[in-house]
Amino acid sequence: MLNNVPKILSPELLKTLCEMGHSDVIVLGDGNFPGDRFAHEGNCKFLRCDGHGVPELLDAILTMIPLDAYVEHPVHLMETAECDKDLEIPVWDEYKKIVAKHDERGEKAFGSYERFEFYEQAKKSYCIVQTSEEAIYANIMLQKGVIKKNITKKTPKKPGVFAGFCILFPGFAQGGGPVLKLSVTEVGKAQQHLAVIGTRTHKIGGNGVDPDTVVQGKLA
Repeated sequence: MLNNVPKILSPELLKTLCEMGHSDVIVLGDGNFPGDRFAHEGNCKFLRCDGHGVPELLDAILTMIPLDAYVEHPVHLMETAECDKDLEIPVWDEYKKIVAKHDERGEKAFGSYERFEFYEQAKKSYCIVQTSEEAIYANIMLQKGVIKKNITKKTPKKPGVFAGFCILFPGFAQGGGPVLKLSVTEVGKAQQHLAVIGTRTHKIGGNGVDPDTVVQGKLA
């Protein structure tokens, strides 16, 4: 027993979810899915989750791993065959509600593969899990994302503040006097004491300070 771990997840499945890395795929197959054969053909891991349906297993898995944020569709369903185009597949709506609980993209996270393309993609997966789900076309493919810990976002720079140095070119100097090399944070303070005698072709930032500004003069 473990705290905060859904009981439906077996030790083998927990181990598999932990072993999976970014972009690895896990397939949840319904009761009709030939998962054992595809796992052998693709040399991928095969696990059984008998007695359980896909929706409850999907919900439990998504409490453990994130979906891939670096692809448009980290979730894929298997499209209906031409002869089944008129069938309603209510389990898909259930899947979309579950995914929306765990990923803000919700329905937009879903893509689909044609039936035989889904089979080929399943063979390339990290693991195929065989369930006892009775709904048809209930197979679903999940691509694992990145688990981010202790992430700090960059602080946005204020308009007109630049990093690095403002290189002043002696070739622009006119009328004598020293040509100064200032950091861009110093340029704004020094402008009141300096005469700007030449610039490159553009201005950058709210304070009009250009990294190529050429100044000549003396500090007061």
